[in-house]
Formats: sequence, structure tokens, C-alpha cells
Amino acid sequence: MNCPFCQTENPDSAVYCKNCGKPMSGMLPCPTCGEEVPADGTFCIRCGARLAPAPAAADAMSAAQSKTTDPAASEQDTPKLWQKILTYVGGACAVFAALCALIFTFCLGCSVDGGALNQLLDIQGMDLYYYFGDAYTDLNEALIEPMPTVYAASLYVCTIFGTLISVAALITVPVLFIVTLVRYIRSFSGKAKNSATGMAAKTYFVFLAFALLFLGLHAATVYISSAANASVDISYNISLSLSGATTAGIALGAIAITLSAACNAVSRGVENKKKPRILQLSFYVAAAVLSCIAVSQLGGCLTELIAEESGNSIRLSFGFMQALSLIGNLDLRYGQTTSLIEAYPSECLTIIACSVLGFILLIVLMIMAALLLSALCKGVDEGTASNANALKYAILCTIFALLVTVCAALLIGNAASLVNLINEGTQIPLRTNFTPVLAAAVLFAVTLIILIVYTALSSSKDKEHD
Repeated sequence: MNCPFCQTENPDSAVYCKNCGKPMSGMLPCPTCGEEVPADGTFCIRCGARLAPAPAAADAMSAAQSKTTDPAASEQDTPKLWQKILTYVGGACAVFAALCALIFTFCLGCSVDGGALNQLLDIQGMDLYYYFGDAYTDLNEALIEPMPTVYAASLYVCTIFGTLISVAALITVPVLFIVTLVRYIRSFSGKAKNSATGMAAKTYFVFLAFALLFLGLHAATVYISSAANASVDISYNISLSLSGATTAGIALGAIAITLSAACNAVSRGVENKKKPRILQLSFYVAAAVLSCIAVSQLGGCLTELIAEESGNSIRLSFGFMQALSLIGNLDLRYGQTTSLIEAYPSECLTIIACSVLGFILLIVLMIMAALLLSALCKGVDEGTASNANALKYAILCTIFALLVTVCAALLIGNAASLVNLINEGTQIPLRTNFTPVLAAAVLFAVTLIILIVYTALSSSKDKEHD
């Protein structure tokens, strides 16, 4: 006899179908009361409950079945070979970027150019390991005898910040690299919920933040130009920048993380041709470029003092900590008679406060910028709408960049006033400049506007789709 449900032929003694397992009687139990009812019925003959699925549910079920059995749909949902290859290449590039961050973290350092003049002005290059021994030896030697207050404070503060940055870099970057590597390995088994690129981007950008903070801790440039007569022009230029190894690590990591995001973005295939994806790529790439430029402005000298008279020019550029060191050295020379902070308390206290607070704000700003760039990179890579995180970090970056700008303006203004007060009688007009940090604040503000516009446009697209 044939099964009334699937028409499969069964033995005459069969109670249930050997193919579908349903009763050969053609009767099914009611899901509500358990009464045996005909399988072709719509409602139970005892309790009146619906037996067949609702029309909408039936349509959805049939649509799902047709999608499953449609070869074209199945082929479109299944990633092609070239897409899989690009995904693995992108993951490998991401791991390489994280590996560069790990290796070159142990090579963090700054170098100085300027010949013998840098020794005269006590501007030296140093590496990350300086703060695990030599820094405290130099501090003890400098403070054997009682020293002026501002000079001692500058030595202590610079050493503390240098140690904290060095320790944090040596802990944070290796931990992030391990997480990246674990995610990449798990991606081969299909168990990883997130791709390795997002964590690799975070590893690289955190390394970049520490490199720029280490540079900002020591950043100083001295330019001296003296025109003795019409035919002689003597100039000296001393600058402190990141060491060659650190610069190489930043360049290699940037190339690798860019290739990783590009490979994963291209591997998404036809999705990249859809308007929402094109919109996201356009706005996210623009925001990432502006954020990178803003971050580059924050690495190094943020303020500048300029003195020009009779063809002679002196330019002193420095970051927050070197500004504090400059005032400390002035206090050391001035303190032979009285302490600089006793003579000019308002200017000295403002400079100390702005230097310390400005550098703390700069640390937070760099961390927020690293998270912002990671979120943007993840959006380009995965195509996911991580816009909420990107927008949040852009807001924080803009706020902290404005606060850093205020600190830089107050710092350099009071430094100029203090130098003029010390050189009373032979006063040279000083001009101040804090353009780099101001430019960074403007760029972060533009990045924020771009992300706000993208959020508004994507929301309107979603409403139209609904």
C-alpha cells in the first residue's frame, strides 16, 4: 500500500511509512488536544484548533524551500574560490601588521640630528629601555644637591611619564597581538565570530599611538639662523624624530593593514556594488584618511617660540614635556639667586599645570584615535555597520583635541611671557605658534561631521527600504 503523505510503497502490515515516518492511516494528532484528525484537514474536529500553518508562514516556508533548492541562489550565497583566497590573504596581512607592531614595539626610540650643538643644548635621543634603569640613574645624579623646584619637577614628571608609556607599550601590544593570532587561527576552523583584521588594526594603531607618544615625550627642534653680514649666513638645525627602526615598523604595518582591509573588502564581491556599501566605503575611507593626518599632527612638536631680530632668527619647537624641561632649565640658571617659581608664580604654575594636563589629555586622545581608526578599518573590512562606535570615538577625539589645543595655547603663551620677564631689559618680541594641535582638532571635527552625515544618510536609506 502507498503512504497517503509521500506516496511511498509500504508493506500491507506497515503502521508507519518507511520513508516519512508518518502513520499509514492518514490521521495525525491535533497539536492542541491530541485528537486523531485527517491529515488534509485545516481545523481540529474536536477543539477547532488550526492544523495547517497560517498562509504567511506557509508562504515563508515555501520561499525558504525554493531558495534552498534554487541552484542560482545557492551558488550566489556560497563564497567563490577567489573570495576565499582574498579572505585568507587579508587575514595573513592583518597578522603581519600585528607582528610588525609587536616586533618594533621593542625597538621604540628617538634619534637626534644636529651634530655637536645637540650636546651643548642637552638634546639627546633615547630608546624605550632608557626608562628601566638609566633614567633613574640620571635623575639621582641630577638631584644629589638641592635643585630649584621647577627643574626638579620637570625631571620627575618626564621620568614618570616615560616609564608609564614604556611599560604600557610592552604589555598592551603583545597582548593584542596574541588575541589577533588566536582569532586568525580560529578563522580556519570557522569558530571565530570576528575576523582577525579588526583586532590586528587595533594592535597596529595602539602601537602607532605609543610610538607617537614616545616621540611627543622628547620632541624638540631648535633652529638658529644668524646673518653676520650680507655674504655670511650661519644656521643650525637640531631635530629629534623617531628612530629608523620605529619608522620602518610604522610604514610596514600601515602597508599590511591597508592591504588586509582592501583584500577583505574586495572579497565581499557583488555586495560592494550595492549603494549602502558604496556609501559606507566612501565615507569611512575619507574619515580614516583625515584621522590619520590628524594623528600625524599630534606626533612631535606641538608648540613653537619664534624670535626674529636684525636678520637673526631662533625657533624653539617642543611638545608638552620638553616645554616643561625648557622652563626647568631656565629655573636652574635663574635659581642661583632665587627660584623662578617664587619670582613668577603665576606663569610657572600655569606652565607646569598645562604641561602635565596637556600630556595626559594627549595620551587619552591618542588612545581614542587608535580606537577610532580601528573601528573605521573594521567597517571597511567587514562591511558591518560599526558606525555607533566610530561616531562615539570621533566625538571623544574632537573633544579631547580641543582640550589639548587649549592647553597648548595657554602653555606657549605663558612660556613666551616668562622668557620675556626673565630677559627684562633686553626683551626680544616672541611669537607663539600651536598650529599642529589646532590642525588636528579641526581634522577630527571634520571627521566627526563626515560620520554624522553618513549616519543620517544611512538611516534615511533604511527608512526608504522599510
